[in-house]
Amino acid sequence: MKKYTYQAKNFNEAKNLAMTELMEQEENLYIKEIESSTKLFNKKSVIEVIKKDDVVEGIKDLIKDIVSEMGLTLNMEVKKRDEVLNITLYTNNNAVLIGHDAKTLDALTTIIRQSINKDLGIVIFFDIDKDLAMERTLSRIACPHCGTSYNLLVNELKPKLEGICDKCNSSLEIRSDDTPESFITRFDTYINKTQSLIDYYKEKNVLREIKVEKDLSAQDIFSKVEEIVNND
Repeated sequence: MKKYTYQAKNFNEAKNLAMTELMEQEENLYIKEIESSTKLFNKKSVIEVIKKDDVVEGIKDLIKDIVSEMGLTLNMEVKKRDEVLNITLYTNNNAVLIGHDAKTLDALTTIIRQSINKDLGIVIFFDIDKDLAMERTLSRIACPHCGTSYNLLVNELKPKLEGICDKCNSSLEIRSDDTPESFITRFDTYINKTQSLIDYYKEKNVLREIKVEKDLSAQDIFSKVEEIVNND
């Protein structure tokens, strides 16, 4: 989430400056005073500002990054009302997302809450081997009728009957865009576009990497993210 810093003689002047430059009303901004001085010849107020819409997008990106490593496909809806964000996740694999005794869903909730409340200032990067990523991607199959997705490498995501959709009994198909050639193009493009950002965050000492191994479960990944969130 992008942060903006403004300085003026007092808090109200700094706030008004932020609202003017960002072209946003106060109710659309999170504003925090991070430094102040009331000395006669050095009066100042320094504020840090985050757009509420950026917070929403940041949460969406965080959820997508984590859940994608679980091999799940989902849609989400984030509604903002006053100071409350309501997040609804839609997936055809609720059992995997919820986890045993709701531990996975609780962990995801904790991570989101911590990232907002603690204002982490860190970046989590999921480092996955190219061959493993391709193996997982090319193991996806989907129902052409109801859209339900499956993954043949994840026990919880396999169809009950091989090649048959659990919901509508239609024959499952490999996604048309899941080919080795298209995957390599997408993967290489992603790495090339993000490598400079990765290097930048490393230099700033705010990058935290999680190595995604083949035998890591969804709960293992959540535990690693929770550890980072709680210790930073």
